[in-house]
Amino acid sequence: MSQSSYVRCRGFGLVVLSCINKGKQLYSEDNPQSTTGQWLTQRFGFSVDDVAKIDQKKGTSFLTLDLSIVEERADWLKQRLSLTDDELGKIIQTQPAILNLMPADNLSPKLDYLQERLGWNDDTVSKMIKSQPSILAYRTDENIAPKLDWLQNHLQLDKKQTSKILTKYPGILGRSITDNLEPKIQWFQDRLCLDKVQISKLITKQPNILNLSIHDNLEPKIRWLQDRLCLDEVQVSELITKQPSILCMSIPNNIEPTLIFLESNLGKEAAIEFVVPKPSVLGYSLEKRYKPRMKEAKELQLVIDKGMMQRMAMQTEDKWRKSLVSQTKKNEKRVVTPLFICCPHVISIEVYSSDLTMANVL
Repeated sequence: MSQSSYVRCRGFGLVVLSCINKGKQLYSEDNPQSTTGQWLTQRFGFSVDDVAKIDQKKGTSFLTLDLSIVEERADWLKQRLSLTDDELGKIIQTQPAILNLMPADNLSPKLDYLQERLGWNDDTVSKMIKSQPSILAYRTDENIAPKLDWLQNHLQLDKKQTSKILTKYPGILGRSITDNLEPKIQWFQDRLCLDKVQISKLITKQPNILNLSIHDNLEPKIRWLQDRLCLDEVQVSELITKQPSILCMSIPNNIEPTLIFLESNLGKEAAIEFVVPKPSVLGYSLEKRYKPRMKEAKELQLVIDKGMMQRMAMQTEDKWRKSLVSQTKKNEKRVVTPLFICCPHVISIEVYSSDLTMANVL
């Protein structure tokens, strides 16, 4: 059989799994990249395919470096960012070019700049790099600093707000100002009729909406919300500024099923009245929160109204349990209107689930 591997998969016939000649050659004795390839396999559990993919990525000349240099840089990253070998391996696999960068001249000043500029501690900067390893490949003077300056000036952000945006969406550093950030922010301002203060609050709350396509996601979703919830332009703008994360939710998998559930229990008009003032109720899990709690409430024969639905949606598990106990006790005791037909001296009777007590008899 040739060096290309063929495997018969169940139900799919012959499928080509890989053609990894180049990857296998990395392990040949006469190849200078062999030692580093073997090190990646032994330390991080990379397969031959993994090493081949790294070798094919642009800017991965570290494979030709002396192994001691590569190990030194990897160990520096591990110590500086408090990484496990598994976490370090994922970073190298995602952004292998960082091992071409010298810690003293490039990586260390870059991390120090981010921490000083954004007020990040070691744990935060480590979390950000694990989330977005490409940050390490950006030039501070050509990318990071100008982009942070633009965000702060354009959105009128202070240091804390800028840090909050980067913490939520570190990928913003990889977005082009002219091709992405500036036109999209302007679109939000025009579409939702927002001033600079409002757009700043919107982006600070949910910065990853800048990652969504206007034509494929944002505009269709806003129009759907208007039609589905019977909202005008002002109302849909208010709804989105209250809960911008709604733009990141899936209509068929999240928003629509939740609305159907609410309508089936409250009625269509009441469900809309329930959602519009507090759109955050659409963000709670239908399967893990609404449905289990609805089942519990119905088993206890509790009244299902907007107040009950709000408790289902927004209360913590501990508060929900206490709420069930409180509602159950209220249901156990019902005050019945005075009876004068047979017993004119009886002012009122109180009916309990466990006993019958007559009181206030003259």
